[in-house]
Amino acid sequence: MRVSSNQILEAGVQSMNNSLADAMEWQKKIGTGNNYSKASDNPYAVSRGVRLDFDVDRLEMYKTNQNYVASSHAIAQSQMSTIIDELIVIKQAYVQSQSGALNSTNFKALKIQAEQIRDTIKSQMTAKDATGNAIFPETINDVQIEPNVTVKSGVQYSDISGNYLKSKATSTYDLSNTPILKSGDTLKIGTVTFTAAADTSGISLAEQFANYLNNGTPGSSGSFSNTGISNVITGWSGPAIASSGQLTLSATVEGSVSNVLGKATKLDTEGSIANAFTQGTVSSRAINQYNLSTLTLNPGDSIKIGTITFAAVEITTGNSLAQQLQSYINSGTAGSTGNITNTNLNPPNSFYSASNNSGVLTLTRNANGDLQSEGNATIKRFSSIDSRFTDGGIDVTGSVLYKKINDFVTYLDQRATGSALTNSASTVESGLNDIFDRIITAQQRSGGIAAQVDMSKEAMSKIGTEMAATKSALLDTNLAEATAAYTRSQTLLNAAQAMFARLQQSSLFSKL
Repeated sequence: MRVSSNQILEAGVQSMNNSLADAMEWQKKIGTGNNYSKASDNPYAVSRGVRLDFDVDRLEMYKTNQNYVASSHAIAQSQMSTIIDELIVIKQAYVQSQSGALNSTNFKALKIQAEQIRDTIKSQMTAKDATGNAIFPETINDVQIEPNVTVKSGVQYSDISGNYLKSKATSTYDLSNTPILKSGDTLKIGTVTFTAAADTSGISLAEQFANYLNNGTPGSSGSFSNTGISNVITGWSGPAIASSGQLTLSATVEGSVSNVLGKATKLDTEGSIANAFTQGTVSSRAINQYNLSTLTLNPGDSIKIGTITFAAVEITTGNSLAQQLQSYINSGTAGSTGNITNTNLNPPNSFYSASNNSGVLTLTRNANGDLQSEGNATIKRFSSIDSRFTDGGIDVTGSVLYKKINDFVTYLDQRATGSALTNSASTVESGLNDIFDRIITAQQRSGGIAAQVDMSKEAMSKIGTEMAATKSALLDTNLAEATAAYTRSQTLLNAAQAMFARLQQSSLFSKL
């Protein structure tokens, strides 16, 4: 069988190309460290690698949670250890107080010592860490430290203090100096808008709101009707109190409340400016004049002249206001000009030409003849009502921990002065033992969680190492194997190139 020179040439070129492609592929794997450059190279390995990436990232999130919980409990345990040390001193002082050899001076000295420890523990109960967070927060969360395992994020205040009293957060609105609400005026407090059905003011205003909120039924009460969905103000469903025109709303829950309602807003719909109307005749044009020289519009306030309503974007007064309205009406363009925004589509330029003289806005009919008066201009004013927010919080002196220590302080004071004892020695001792056991229990519980976190961290670390190794085995380049394969491919390429070069130079190739 005769082989053509072209066939030999093509075979040689193909051999070199194959060797070159293999060499480049292995070189790429060595350079990138990735065994596969695209999903089609090995669909299973690449997709499994993506899954492992997700799992490794999830382990990192668990690690963050674990570190947070471990740090939180470590700080809490350190603080509890200090409190326990001080309670031990308190218990030792109690034992000393039972000695029959003590006199009044001795009891006073013990009392001072107990007071100092009581006040120190009081401050430690509400202390904050370096980040500004309470070491013993009012509420704690469940934190996931590994799949399907959650633990408490820290030590709760009530765990160490026992039952304790807290005050409720309140918002108080000053309605005593509020202008009279006329029929149609609205007042918005929190998320609820009330509309006045009749004139009302001052103390009666606050009382009517209190009655409305306390009756528990949306609708109307006195001179008010609720124009919202219900009479429940978000975050506040406790009793409302009215006193001397002050409306106070209290939260249902005790303690700190972050939901601050802010100031109440009032909308007065009854403001008006008289229209001096001059009726037109066959040879004259009708004129409407509005004296705006003493008018101030605040942001959100609006004035309706004829059929057009203008809203103030910034504070606008007197002559400036009349000038802007004049410019607006004469411009023939809907939109905004200066500090005034037209809330309708078009200005009344097709009916009037506008002029201004010292804050008096004059609208002149564009055609001669009779014309019905447009009537007075109406103003809607938005204003805010002063309010103050009183944050709730922990009443440390109402906690069991504080009270039991204070009972001991009172006992020592009564022993020093010879007064009748409020509590017997056995009652005081029992109270001190109770709070000591409480702190010990809280510390043990915290220590158990910390130990659980440590074990979880170790387990997650091992799992993470195994996942990383599996991912590496699936996706990473075996450098030893890749280097050997690259060397082999390069050697075959060099050999093919050398043989092809010799073949080209031989007489046999020219004869073929």
